[in-house]
Amino acid sequence: MKKILLVLTIGITLGVLFSTTSLYTFNYKNTDGFILANGEMVGGDFITFYTAGILANQNRNNLYDYKIQHELQKKVFKSKIDKKWALPFIYPPLVAYIFSYFTKFSFLKAYFAWSFLSLTLFFISLSLLYKTLDFSFSKSAIFTLFSLAFIPFSMNCIGAGQTSNLGFLIYTLCYILLKKNKNIQAGISLGFAYYKPPIFFFAYILLFLRKNYKIIFGIFISGTLLTLGTILFIGLDGFFNYIRQASGYTYGNELLKGTQLTTTKGVGLFAILKYSMGENIALIRAIYLAFTIILITLTHLAIKKTKNLNLSFALIITISLFLSPQMVIYDLTMLILPITLTINYILNQKQKTSYHYILIIIVSGLFLSFAITNYFTLLFPNTESIFFTLWSITLLTFILKRSNFVSR
Repeated sequence: MKKILLVLTIGITLGVLFSTTSLYTFNYKNTDGFILANGEMVGGDFITFYTAGILANQNRNNLYDYKIQHELQKKVFKSKIDKKWALPFIYPPLVAYIFSYFTKFSFLKAYFAWSFLSLTLFFISLSLLYKTLDFSFSKSAIFTLFSLAFIPFSMNCIGAGQTSNLGFLIYTLCYILLKKNKNIQAGISLGFAYYKPPIFFFAYILLFLRKNYKIIFGIFISGTLLTLGTILFIGLDGFFNYIRQASGYTYGNELLKGTQLTTTKGVGLFAILKYSMGENIALIRAIYLAFTIILITLTHLAIKKTKNLNLSFALIITISLFLSPQMVIYDLTMLILPITLTINYILNQKQKTSYHYILIIIVSGLFLSFAITNYFTLLFPNTESIFFTLWSITLLTFILKRSNFVSR
């Protein structure tokens, strides 16, 4: 029975990979270099990183002038880009500096170069993780196959030219170093969450509550160096301007009026509240704050109860992502790490509980959510958010109900 289920699962996974590859082939084969065959932009969100790189080279004082960003995006796309596609660049200044090196190429070549680098970071993360978990070749191959078929990674992250593989690598390095009791180095690696602070903010809080001051010191070291580097790059006034702009950003609509960046691509607690409650911002914030306090408290209690680093770290990542107000579908790429750690733990258990099977079913839903989205549009415009919520709550409940874990 187990072999039949494994063969069936691998078959479905290969089917997803084939469909994804076919979509890429069709759309890029029939593109004019700017607009894909399906009507979407070439490179998706990559245009915002590319133009930020240009501004970093030529006009860094206006790096966060969104009108200038949009005009530059139209220039790169030869006016074929519509305002509804405009995406304000609100990442830290050093991210723009990194992408400035890609502007030496044409837009399309730069996108392919970034995609290659992003895939390289992805495979480095997986190989380091598998080595740490002592995976066999066959086990590594199966988990890699599943990861490649994860639509938030293969389509939403790579296809959209996004940066989530950086987060995946940062979390993976942090986990491996914690596993080796190198806490300061783990903190230093986590400090590179500088590239997108809101996604990692609650992980910082949960680690602070654990009173592991070596990790906190490591975060302080890399965070300080990156902050100084930012000030040297853009100046003190530019640094404070970035802080002001970033503090008012959620999905982009707040900064460039007329854009159509909505919560339909958002996932997690804030996205669900925003979609469900519309523009009642005061009430949304009050409910969000209340749930955040509850979930942080419960997660802290769960982490204290478990002696298993794999499960506790999986929970820290999961809840941190779930609570981030800036979570978008492509950021679920980072969920590959907690899913791998949790599923590996389950597979190593001789006796399976109902929670084990529920978690596996939810993961299956996450991997297949793209195929059933149309059936859930009355609940939420993307099914990933529904299964992500179920995963977060179930994993937290699973760990809370277990008082003693055996370290692995």
